[in-house]
Amino acid sequence: MGEAIDLLVTADLLYPMTEGDPAILGGEVAVRPGRIILAGPAKPAGSWTAALSLDGRGKAGAIFRRRFRCAGVAVSSGHA
Repeated sequence: MGEAIDLLVTADLLYPMTEGDPAILGGEVAVRPGRIILAGPAKPAGSWTAALSLDGRGKAGAIFRRRFRCAGVAVSSGHA
């Protein structure tokens, strides 16, 4: 059984909103109340037990204020 978290968001691309941080291919964001505990490359399946999971395959996400208590994630998709 994986580590308990409240929310797991996956995305094909994660774009950190901190200058100089590179985009992350195949990433995920793990959240506990009010705090991002991991934002980076996806961990192996089964690493997390999430109360809610948002499947972002085919989408990109932006991570902002991950170093502060007020954490946020925005997931978007584009259509041509």
